[in-house]
Amino acid sequence: MTWSRAHKKSAKTDGYWMKRLTVCFAGKTLAEITPEVVEGFKLKLAENRSKATVNRHLALLRHLFNRAIRRGYAGRNPVSAIGLFREENSRSRWLTTAEEGDLFKIIPEPYRAFCRVALYTGCRRSELLAARWDLIDWERGVLMLPTSKSGKPRPVELSSVVLQTLQQVPRRLDTPMIFPDCRKVSHRFPAWVREAKLPGAVTLHTLRHTFASRLVMAGVDLLTVKDLGGWGDLTMVQRYAHLAPAHRREAVEALARGERLQRSGTQSGTSADDVQSASLVSVR
Repeated sequence: MTWSRAHKKSAKTDGYWMKRLTVCFAGKTLAEITPEVVEGFKLKLAENRSKATVNRHLALLRHLFNRAIRRGYAGRNPVSAIGLFREENSRSRWLTTAEEGDLFKIIPEPYRAFCRVALYTGCRRSELLAARWDLIDWERGVLMLPTSKSGKPRPVELSSVVLQTLQQVPRRLDTPMIFPDCRKVSHRFPAWVREAKLPGAVTLHTLRHTFASRLVMAGVDLLTVKDLGGWGDLTMVQRYAHLAPAHRREAVEALARGERLQRSGTQSGTSADDVQSASLVSVR
């Protein structure tokens, strides 16, 4: 874990997974951890954990074996012979405005303010817990996050809803943090979801999915959504593309209107031949 703490932002989570690996493989030598044993661990863990969580455990175990091999272990990495679960990330749960209202009526302060800011900025839990009052530019409506998932600072645009919410959050004199009392929000969130009787798998991260989904449904392009949410890769926001069928329809209809315009030959007094020639030139 020394290497993980020095090189990874997820070192704390790795610690939880390491404890489970230690319990499951206690008493076994490296040679005794065969592909069959790893496969059994994978299937057993999948009985009460998500496919993504199982895959993270396997990735950590694979990393441990690779480090052992680099240090002289002569055996093979058993995880390399095991296939990971296919993670279904193509569709993500998001909240309707009615569900948002039902949920937020139940969440107490200061967690309610935390969750509202999370939903309307798309910020991750770790980012909001690290947010400080002195990094808010109230005039420009921008919060500069000191750290993000990429490890670099990034600006976050604050809407009027977020600014109003932040103005109502009491400031503590003993800390510069905006939400110092919300570290247990992930643990308490499931109880609020159950009380609100929301269907489906709703987690704290659903607020981030809601942020992106509503932007796409409002016609915002995916590149802008990526920038606003701080995603490092455009492929990460492709899962939301299906939420904008009307936007895609408008795009193909624009092409159709251009074709009809060429056929009519009435563009600024030009003939159909002139329009067609210009179109061929532009395509070349």
